Amino acid sequence: MINGFEETTEPLTDDELRIMDIIVTHIANKIGRSNAVTNQKICDGVNGSCRPQRKLTPPRLRKIIHRIRVEKRVRNLIAFHGGYYVSNDPQEIEHYKRGLKNRAASIMAAYDSYGL
Repeated sequence: MINGFEETTEPLTDDELRIMDIIVTHIANKIGRSNAVTNQKICDGVNGSCRPQRKLTPPRLRKIIHRIRVEKRVRNLIAFHGGYYVSNDPQEIEHYKRGLKNRAASIMAAYDSYGL
Protein backbone atom coordinates (compact mmCIF):
# COMPACT_ATOMS: atom_id res chain seq x y z
CA MET A 1 0.00 0.00 0.00
CA ILE A 2 1.05 3.60 -0.51
CA ASN A 3 1.13 5.89 2.51
CA GLY A 4 -1.71 8.38 2.37
CA PHE A 5 -3.55 6.35 -0.27
CA GLU A 6 -4.33 3.22 1.71
CA GLU A 7 -7.95 2.89 0.58
CA THR A 8 -7.21 2.99 -3.14
CA THR A 9 -3.95 1.03 -2.99
CA GLU A 10 -4.92 -1.78 -0.62
CA PRO A 11 -4.49 -5.29 -2.08
CA LEU A 12 -7.10 -6.44 -4.55
CA THR A 13 -10.03 -8.27 -2.99
CA ASP A 14 -11.26 -11.67 -4.18
CA ASP A 15 -14.16 -9.86 -5.85
CA GLU A 16 -11.77 -7.52 -7.67
CA LEU A 17 -9.64 -10.46 -8.81
CA ARG A 18 -12.77 -12.05 -10.30
CA ILE A 19 -13.57 -8.73 -11.99
CA MET A 20 -9.98 -8.57 -13.28
CA ASP A 21 -10.53 -11.81 -15.20
CA ILE A 22 -13.60 -10.29 -16.87
CA ILE A 23 -11.73 -7.08 -17.71
CA VAL A 24 -8.84 -9.07 -19.22
CA THR A 25 -11.24 -10.88 -21.54
CA HIS A 26 -12.89 -7.66 -22.74
CA ILE A 27 -9.91 -5.33 -22.92
CA ALA A 28 -7.75 -7.80 -24.86
CA ASN A 29 -10.14 -7.29 -27.79
CA LYS A 30 -9.77 -3.50 -27.84
CA ILE A 31 -7.13 -3.43 -30.57
CA GLY A 32 -6.11 0.03 -31.74
CA ARG A 33 -6.72 3.53 -30.44
CA SER A 34 -10.07 3.79 -32.24
CA ASN A 35 -11.37 0.91 -30.09
CA ALA A 36 -10.22 2.34 -26.76
CA VAL A 37 -12.52 1.99 -23.76
CA THR A 38 -12.58 4.60 -21.00
CA ASN A 39 -12.02 4.02 -17.32
CA GLN A 40 -15.55 5.25 -16.57
CA LYS A 41 -17.15 2.99 -19.18
CA ILE A 42 -15.39 -0.05 -17.70
CA CYS A 43 -16.47 0.92 -14.17
CA ASP A 44 -20.06 1.51 -15.29
CA GLY A 45 -20.14 -1.83 -17.12
CA VAL A 46 -18.75 -3.76 -14.17
CA ASN A 47 -21.01 -2.04 -11.66
CA GLY A 48 -24.06 -2.60 -13.85
CA SER A 49 -23.52 -6.20 -14.85
CA CYS A 50 -21.22 -7.91 -12.34
CA ARG A 51 -22.79 -6.43 -9.22
CA PRO A 52 -19.52 -6.35 -7.24
CA GLN A 53 -19.65 -6.42 -3.45
CA ARG A 54 -18.04 -2.98 -3.44
CA LYS A 55 -18.57 -0.50 -6.28
CA LEU A 56 -15.63 -0.43 -8.70
CA THR A 57 -14.13 3.07 -8.72
CA PRO A 58 -11.68 4.59 -11.23
CA PRO A 59 -8.73 4.40 -8.77
CA ARG A 60 -9.42 0.72 -8.05
CA LEU A 61 -9.71 0.03 -11.78
CA ARG A 62 -6.29 1.65 -12.27
CA LYS A 63 -4.93 -0.75 -9.63
CA ILE A 64 -6.49 -3.69 -11.51
CA ILE A 65 -5.03 -2.40 -14.81
CA HIS A 66 -1.62 -2.14 -13.14
CA ARG A 67 -1.81 -5.76 -12.04
CA ILE A 68 -2.96 -6.87 -15.51
CA ARG A 69 0.16 -5.21 -16.94
CA VAL A 70 2.58 -6.50 -14.29
CA GLU A 71 1.28 -10.05 -14.69
CA LYS A 72 1.44 -9.64 -18.49
CA ARG A 73 -2.18 -10.76 -18.77
CA VAL A 74 -2.71 -8.32 -21.67
CA ARG A 75 0.41 -7.38 -23.59
CA ASN A 76 0.96 -3.88 -24.98
CA LEU A 77 -1.92 -2.33 -23.05
CA ILE A 78 -1.79 1.42 -23.70
CA ALA A 79 -3.59 4.17 -21.81
CA PHE A 80 -4.30 7.70 -23.01
CA HIS A 81 -6.90 10.35 -22.29
CA GLY A 82 -9.40 8.45 -24.44
CA GLY A 83 -9.08 5.16 -22.59
CA TYR A 84 -7.30 1.81 -22.72
CA TYR A 85 -6.46 -0.22 -25.79
CA VAL A 86 -4.01 -2.82 -27.07
CA SER A 87 -1.42 -1.70 -29.59
CA ASN A 88 0.33 -3.86 -32.18
CA ASP A 89 2.40 -0.90 -33.44
CA PRO A 90 6.03 -1.25 -32.26
CA GLN A 91 6.65 2.50 -32.60
CA GLU A 92 3.57 3.34 -30.53
CA ILE A 93 4.57 0.79 -27.87
CA GLU A 94 8.09 2.23 -27.62
CA HIS A 95 6.67 5.75 -27.33
CA TYR A 96 4.40 4.62 -24.49
CA LYS A 97 7.26 2.81 -22.73
CA ARG A 98 9.40 5.97 -22.91
CA GLY A 99 6.55 7.91 -21.32
CA LEU A 100 6.36 5.40 -18.46
CA LYS A 101 10.11 5.61 -17.95
CA ASN A 102 10.01 9.43 -17.95
CA ARG A 103 7.22 9.46 -15.35
CA ALA A 104 9.16 7.04 -13.15
CA ALA A 105 12.27 9.23 -13.47
CA SER A 106 10.25 12.30 -12.53
CA ILE A 107 8.94 10.58 -9.40
CA MET A 108 12.46 9.49 -8.46
CA ALA A 109 13.76 13.03 -8.96
CA ALA A 110 11.13 14.29 -6.51
CA TYR A 111 12.09 11.51 -4.08
CA ASP A 112 15.79 12.34 -4.38
CA SER A 113 15.07 16.00 -3.62
CA TYR A 114 14.38 15.01 0.01
CA GLY A 115 17.93 13.73 0.41
CA LEU A 116 16.85 10.43 1.88
